[in-house]
Amino acid sequence: MSKMVDWLNRKWIQRLKKLKENSRLLTEDELINLLTKEGLTRENTIIVIQQLNSYLPNVGQFILHPDDDVIQDYDIDDEDLGDILLKIFKNKKHKFPSLRAQQLFFEQFGEKYTVRLLVQFVDHFGTKP
Repeated sequence: MSKMVDWLNRKWIQRLKKLKENSRLLTEDELINLLTKEGLTRENTIIVIQQLNSYLPNVGQFILHPDDDVIQDYDIDDEDLGDILLKIFKNKKHKFPSLRAQQLFFEQFGEKYTVRLLVQFVDHFGTKP
């Protein structure tokens, strides 16, 4: 790995650790239970958490929070987030929603790409093959 990539990864990990210092940490089980109590499906909650965790660098603790904006807080760009969601739909063997359907969903439910909203997105579009 190049020195630049190493430096960027260290900066990313430092940013994530700092983010977590300023928020209440939840365990993975607490996050799953919280979102399922809100009416989101357990299966999709787990899938979204697993996919986000597989993308993020390991910072030695579970860091996801339902209200964190994955683009702003976790430094995941739009394209990578699209790839994560596409992978979820592909693994579930569900058709990925059209760009227009996605736009309408985010206009209706929120413009901030929170962990909670991503599970809602998968629940909304990922229930029918």
